[in-house]
Amino acid sequence: MDDDVRRFLDAIKGDEFELFFIVALFSGMRQSELVAVQWDDLNMQEGTISVHRQIQKAHDAPGYHYLDETKIGKERTASIAPSIVRILQEQKRRQAEWQLAAGSLWHNDRNLIFTDRLGYHIKHRTVSNHFKKVVASIGPPDVRFHDLRHPNVKPKTQIFSNIVKIPDH
Repeated sequence: MDDDVRRFLDAIKGDEFELFFIVALFSGMRQSELVAVQWDDLNMQEGTISVHRQIQKAHDAPGYHYLDETKIGKERTASIAPSIVRILQEQKRRQAEWQLAAGSLWHNDRNLIFTDRLGYHIKHRTVSNHFKKVVASIGPPDVRFHDLRHPNVKPKTQIFSNIVKIPDH
C-alpha cells in the first residue's frame, strides 16, 4: 500500500471521522456527496452507493444548507469493497446508538448515513477543519480533502481496500 495512504489510515484510527474518511478514500466520492448520502442510496448486497445529490451551503442564507444535484448533474454509482460495506454497517450500528441516546432530540429526517450525534448532517467546514488537523499531524498541511478522490489514489487504494479493519468498539 502507498505509504501516504497507510500513514493516513493510521492517523485516523479511533478518530470521530474515521469511518467517514475511510469511505471517502475508498469510494472516490466528493465531500459534499458523502455528507448527503442516504441509507436508501446504499446497496449492501451489490456493494454500491448511488450518488445523485450533494449538500450545499446557501450563499444567500447563512447557516442554511440544501440538497442539490451532484456537481456535474449526473447520477453515478460508486462501487465499494466488502470491507467498506462492513464499515457502513458499523456506522449504522453507531447511529442507532446515537439515536437511542439522543431520544427526542434525534433529527435525521433525511435518513443520512453520516450525521453528528444528534442526527444532523455533518457540516463541510467541520469535516475540512478536522481533515486538515489529521493531515498536519502526518505531513504537509497543503493536502485537501478533495485529494482523497484523486485519480492516482483511487486505483491504488481500491486494490488494498480489503485490508481496512473496522474499528473495535
